[in-house]
Amino acid sequence: MNIVVYGGTECPMCKPASDKLKEHGIKHNYRDIMRSIVRLKEFLALRDSRSEFDSIKKEGIIGIPCFYFVDEDKISFDVDEVIDYVKNNYDGKETIG
Repeated sequence: MNIVVYGGTECPMCKPASDKLKEHGIKHNYRDIMRSIVRLKEFLALRDSRSEFDSIKKEGIIGIPCFYFVDEDKISFDVDEVIDYVKNNYDGKETIG
């Protein structure tokens, strides 16, 4: 399982969400979209091509933290949902960080 977490240094919810995944032993690759133009472009390409972001864009917000399950092509914006998903589908299995 390969989880990418898109977040930003100025986002008050991003670091706590990443920390919560760590506390639950869920490895992930944190990508700070505010420190790298490459990461920002990567996130925007995902954001602009996925229907999961439609309501977020209508609200005028960025959509971080964003949890992207690369292998499953699944997106979530809720850290607790991610934890439940991992525990129910990957408990005891190796994750990629």
